[in-house]
Amino acid sequence: MRELIAMAARYGLRVHGAHLEGDKLGVYAPELRRIYFDLSCTYAERRSVIAHELGHHYYAHEDDSPANERQADRFAAQLLVDPEWYAELEQVNDDA
Repeated sequence: MRELIAMAARYGLRVHGAHLEGDKLGVYAPELRRIYFDLSCTYAERRSVIAHELGHHYYAHEDDSPANERQADRFAAQLLVDPEWYAELEQVNDDA
């Protein structure tokens, strides 16, 4: 988690917990230079949400189109999934 917060700081972003409306787990607010995660998120969910929202910042997304969501998901996966560990798991089960 510290690495993600540090990355956000390098990008000039602040990360905040909040009670978000509806079923949203996270929000990237470029005009405020902030990332929000819902306070109901578990630790693992917070990591995923922050990494995903960092992807929106990295790619300068202005909307949550399906293509932008997929791109932010890929960005988050690259931050959170160790390729060597994943390769080891594939030896046990090849189900992605």
